[in-house]
Amino acid sequence: MFDLSFWQVLLRASAGIVILTVHGASIALIARLLGDSGPKHDGRLSLNPFAHVAVLGLLSIVAARVGWIKPVALDARAMRAGRAGLLVCALGALLITLAMAHGVHALRPLVVSSWPADSSPHVIGWIATFSSVSVWFVLVNLLPLPPLTGGLLIAALWPAAYQRILAHVFWVGVGLAAIFVVTRGIGFLEYLRPAVRFLEP
Repeated sequence: MFDLSFWQVLLRASAGIVILTVHGASIALIARLLGDSGPKHDGRLSLNPFAHVAVLGLLSIVAARVGWIKPVALDARAMRAGRAGLLVCALGALLITLAMAHGVHALRPLVVSSWPADSSPHVIGWIATFSSVSVWFVLVNLLPLPPLTGGLLIAALWPAAYQRILAHVFWVGVGLAAIFVVTRGIGFLEYLRPAVRFLEP
């Protein structure tokens, strides 16, 4: 069953914006550390949500708790690690996103002990949503398909195919959103729940 109450939509949307923004900026930062300054010039080395949030990816997070960022243009030739740098960017950013989920979850005791009693349940609810959505985001973005972060695997192994897919990334995103919503509705994505429980804070 979908819980699409106004409060749940608000929680998922706000958590999703933070996740997508930090994840996109993380890819750009790792690329910059590896020698590719392109994402910085493209405005992706920034915590501005407009630089990273893909509208379809955010809507997918709201509906199914999984989504994606706007693809980051990376140049493997500019990276010291070459094509392997693309994989470092992908896995590094996913690990940062997972670590962020654990870091935010660690704030719960502080919220319980020091936050005003009338608003602390809302903050704790946001933290729980943020942690859960972050883990779902990380697991699904391991899939090697643009616009998911795991699509950088294709960029590393078969750059021409990656560019062809990127040329139609909007429609790929539409298809992914539909698949995620439908599979969420029929419970297929629940097969990932053991992995989610293992990775969740």
